Amino acid sequence: MNHEPLRALRERRSVPASQLGAPGPDAQALRQLLEVAVRVPDHGKLVPFRMILLEGEAKLAFGTRLSALLENRPGLSDAKREKERRRYQYAPLVIAVVSRVDTASSVPAIEQRLAAGNVAYNLLLGAQALGRRIEGLAPGLVPRQVLAKGNYFGYARRPAFSQLIYPAPVDGGLGIHVTLDLAGRMRFGPDVEWIDAENYDVDPGRAAMFYARIRTYWPGLPDATLVPDYAGVRPKLSGPGEPAADFVIQGPREHGLARLVNLYGIESPGLTSSLSIAEEVVARLQE
Repeated sequence: MNHEPLRALRERRSVPASQLGAPGPDAQALRQLLEVAVRVPDHGKLVPFRMILLEGEAKLAFGTRLSALLENRPGLSDAKREKERRRYQYAPLVIAVVSRVDTASSVPAIEQRLAAGNVAYNLLLGAQALGRRIEGLAPGLVPRQVLAKGNYFGYARRPAFSQLIYPAPVDGGLGIHVTLDLAGRMRFGPDVEWIDAENYDVDPGRAAMFYARIRTYWPGLPDATLVPDYAGVRPKLSGPGEPAADFVIQGPREHGLARLVNLYGIESPGLTSSLSIAEEVVARLQE
């Protein structure tokens, strides 16, 4: 198992912008960074993002243009405005990520913007893996992430149920339950498989455990009717045997960075509460 991605995440560190300095990435390292950056979910293959490389005087000009957008912000001191203007001059290279929404596409604009956000985050992780320093969050504010993989097995015959069936919850999840998709197809899952790195392959060998669990509430499940279907990974904040951890929302009040809200541990119940979470994010951005 390759633990390098996890090591890069654990060892990620941040420094103030004023401490960023030469040397910057060479041509080979820069190519690697850009290749990593574009490996993001892109529904519709729209490539709704652009990356702009800034060097030399272009960095200060970029900061000047951005700081001009803050002119009408109440309570912003001249010192803070000047700090923002010079923020990008210290690093030998600045990569600006721009969202480019295709308004004619059926893919929602928010998904296209999130693709650009993922590009920026991939750049951060890639730069860290290459030994570059990045301005960002203090490491102590980033909670431990635990990956819980959920596997699903499809039912190879006509559905036996017309509604969802949930067994008793298990450590880390709700148990292997009956789900029905919009086409009426029946599948079972998810289980809880604690993993060290992202992996979306469904191990056929887990079928034996699925048969045993499902037969606790459906003893008549026929043999040879379960087939590997798909898997997802839940970014949990608590591990096996630990009390379930709540979502974590951090805004400027917690980390001191303006216009930034981080959300950690938002797994499947986050969809149900997404509108409430959005309201909280907006409130944090207004702090």
